[in-house]
Amino acid sequence: MLLLISFLAMPASGCGSDDESVIDGDSSVDGDSESVQEDADEDFSDSDIDAEADGDADAIDSDAETIAETRCSNDSRYLEIKEGTDWRQIDCWEQSAGYCRDNVCVPNWIPTDSSVEFSACADDPHAVAYTLAEKATHMDKVMERAHVHPDHGLVAPLLLKDDYYTQWASANGKTIETMSEADYLAAEEDAGFDDVKEYYPGANDGLFTSIYVASQVFRYAATSEQQALDNIKLTLGGTYRQLLITGTPGTYTRMYINPEIQGFSCPENPCNYWPDNGRDEVDKSDDRMVRIENGCVQHYGNGEYVSDEECTGEWISEDICGLDEYNGYCWLDNVSKDEYTGHMMTAALAYKLVDDPEVKAIAVDILDKVIENFIANDLSFIDHDGVITEHGEMWAYTNDGYPGFHAVLDLSWILAGAVATGREDFLEYYEDCLLKEGGPLQCSQRLLEDADTSYMKHLEEAMLLYVGKNACGSNWNNFSMAFISMFHLLWNESDPERRARYQAVLENHMIREDDNFRDIIRQKNAMYNFIYASMRDNRSGMDVQAVNDAICQLQQFPISKADADISNTQEDRPPNPKCKDRNGTGYLADTPQEIWQRCPQTNVWWSCPYYWDNCSRNPLKLHPGSDYLFTYWMGRYFKFIGENF
Repeated sequence: MLLLISFLAMPASGCGSDDESVIDGDSSVDGDSESVQEDADEDFSDSDIDAEADGDADAIDSDAETIAETRCSNDSRYLEIKEGTDWRQIDCWEQSAGYCRDNVCVPNWIPTDSSVEFSACADDPHAVAYTLAEKATHMDKVMERAHVHPDHGLVAPLLLKDDYYTQWASANGKTIETMSEADYLAAEEDAGFDDVKEYYPGANDGLFTSIYVASQVFRYAATSEQQALDNIKLTLGGTYRQLLITGTPGTYTRMYINPEIQGFSCPENPCNYWPDNGRDEVDKSDDRMVRIENGCVQHYGNGEYVSDEECTGEWISEDICGLDEYNGYCWLDNVSKDEYTGHMMTAALAYKLVDDPEVKAIAVDILDKVIENFIANDLSFIDHDGVITEHGEMWAYTNDGYPGFHAVLDLSWILAGAVATGREDFLEYYEDCLLKEGGPLQCSQRLLEDADTSYMKHLEEAMLLYVGKNACGSNWNNFSMAFISMFHLLWNESDPERRARYQAVLENHMIREDDNFRDIIRQKNAMYNFIYASMRDNRSGMDVQAVNDAICQLQQFPISKADADISNTQEDRPPNPKCKDRNGTGYLADTPQEIWQRCPQTNVWWSCPYYWDNCSRNPLKLHPGSDYLFTYWMGRYFKFIGENF
C-alpha cells in the first residue's frame, strides 16, 4: 500500500515536485518522527490513495512494510521525509490544499477531530422526500438531455412544447389528468432537445454556464465519471467559444446564439443591433446585440434610432474579421465582471482538478488570454468597439464598486493565471504591482492608483460588502462574486502568511461583519457556507454548524426545477420600513427566506434572500439545476456530503 503523503484531495495531474525542498541534517526542524505504517490514515480508501498519491511514487517503496521516516514541520506547513541524513520537504498546501497532521498531508476540509460527523439533516421539516443523491441524479440527467444543447454548449432555461406532457402521457399509457409527481419527473428526464419549444438565453449565460462547468468539475473529481468529463468538455468549450467569438483579445461575450439550433433565434429587427440605444456616443450603459456576417462583426447604424422596434440605417462592418466559422451567429456585448468571475473560477478549478489534457489546455489558454489582456488594458475589459464595458472597470478606486471588492477579484484572477500558465510576469504583477511586496511600485495609471497602497490593505480595510446599516444597501451579486473569487484565491495561494490574511478577511469581512444580523452565515446559503468551510483555517476545528446548515438547505431543495406554486406574504416576514434596498425601490425583511420558500430560478444562491418569492406552477418551464449541482458536488468532493445522504 502506498504511503499517504500529500495527495489525498488532488487528482494526480495536479501534483508535482516543484514545491519540494531539502533540509540538511536532522536539526533544522524540531518535531516528532516516526515510521508510517500501511494504515496511516483510515479516513481514505485504497482507491483514493492510488488515484492521488502517484506524484511522489518515485520516493516510495510500495513493497516495504515501513516506507520512510517522516515528520511534520512545527508550523504544519510541510511534510518532511528523511532521505539519508537530509529531510525533504513537501508543501502540504501546494500538494493537497491542507496541512501536515500525524505525519501525513491532510486536506484543510477534513476535520481534525475524527469523531466529527456532518448531519444528513433528513429530519428537516421542509426536507423533500428524495435523497440529495437522487436529486443530483435527476438534475444531471435533465441538464444533459435538455438544458445544454450539444451544438450550443451553454446552459439555458427552456420551455417545453405545449403538448409535451400530453404526448408523454399517451406514450406511457396514462392521461395528463392522472400523471403523478413521479410521472412528471420521469417525463422531465425523458425530454430531449427536440421537445424544446424555446430556449431563453440571457445576459449572464457565461456566468451560469461556468457554475455548471464547476459542478461537473467537482463531480468528476469526486467520482471520475466519464459523463462528467464529457459534460466539462462540452460546456467549458462553450465558454471558450464565448471568448473567441468576439474577435477581441481577452474579451468575452455575455451570450451568443446560433439560430440554426432549434429553440434559438437572433433578433430579426435590425434596431436591436444599434449600438447602445442609439446614443451619439457609445457610453456602454446598455447591452447590445451584434452579428457576424462574412466573417466580420457587424452592427446597425448610420440612420435614426427611435426604439428597438423603429429605426432606419444600414449594416456596418467593424474592423474585427476572420470569424467565418461563426457566420450567422449573433452575440451580446458589454460583458460584466459577473461573467468574468464565473469564467475565472471555472478555469482555475478545471486546471486544478481535472486530469484530462484537453481540458487543462483549454483552461490554461483561457487564463493566459484573459489575464494577458486584463493587465495590458490596465485592469479593465475592452469591448469590440474599443470602449471599456459598463462594468469592466476593475481597478480598486473605480466608482463601480469598492476597493476591497475589486481587490479580491483582481488578486484571484491574476494568481489563477500565474499558477496555470507558469508565467512569471503574471506572478510578478500579483506580488509586486498588487501586493507591493517588493516595495512601492506604480503599475497602474488609473485614477487614485498609487505606488504604495497594497491590495491587501484594500481587502482588510475596505471590503465593504455590507453596505448601509444592517446591510440594507448591499448587493448580493457582489457577495457572490467575492465569495467565489476568494474561493480559488485561497486554494491557489501557497504562501502561509498571505493565506492567513486572506482567511481573516473571509472570516471577519465576508461570512461575518461586526455581528451584523444579516451576516452571510445567518442566511444558510449552501454555496457561501461550503466555500467558507472548505477554505477557512480549520486546524483549530471545523465550523460544523455552517456545513450542517448548508446540507439542510440542500435537503429543502426541490427535485424539479420547473416553475412551482410558492406563495409568501409580507405578513409572514414583514418588510422593515427602515431597510430600503440598494435600488431604493423596496424594503428588505429582517429574516431570510429558506430554500423551501423560494421560487425556482437560474441560480438561487446568487440572489438576495430578503425579498418575497411568489410564483405559479408551470411544468413546461424548466430552470437549470446548476445551482443545486454546484453545491451538491462541491459538498461531495469536500466530503461534507456522504454518498447516501
